[in-house]
Amino acid sequence: MKIRQMALLLVCCAAFFMLAACAKKEPQTATVSLPSNPTTGYSWKVTQSNEIFDITSEYVQGEGGAVGAGGYETFTLTPTGSGEDAVIFEYGRSWEEGAASEVTYNLSVDKQMQIKVTSFKGSLPGTAEEMPDIPQIEIK
Repeated sequence: MKIRQMALLLVCCAAFFMLAACAKKEPQTATVSLPSNPTTGYSWKVTQSNEIFDITSEYVQGEGGAVGAGGYETFTLTPTGSGEDAVIFEYGRSWEEGAASEVTYNLSVDKQMQIKVTSFKGSLPGTAEEMPDIPQIEIK
């Protein structure tokens, strides 16, 4: 009888550990804040190569809040599936051809919805002396 009880206990423990190992992690999100000034007619347009992210954005006015002063647009990327995706941010005016600036982030998402930045490139508005670095994506 004790052998059966120990075997049952062992099977229950094994099942518990298997379930714990297979438990899904919470999906990560990625955020990036890009300089923006909508009062000039410029805005960010976002495209994806494989559409594996839901993307939301929020504009935050810069310090001081002066009329016409710029701020930042913060984009939040939430994965809807696994795979690789190029997320392209283009800054321009809707009535003009071509983008004044473009930033591309290449991202991968694994089956547990964990995000990894594989590369990024681009340019932001401004002269070479005032050119800010390409913002890093923050992954939570």
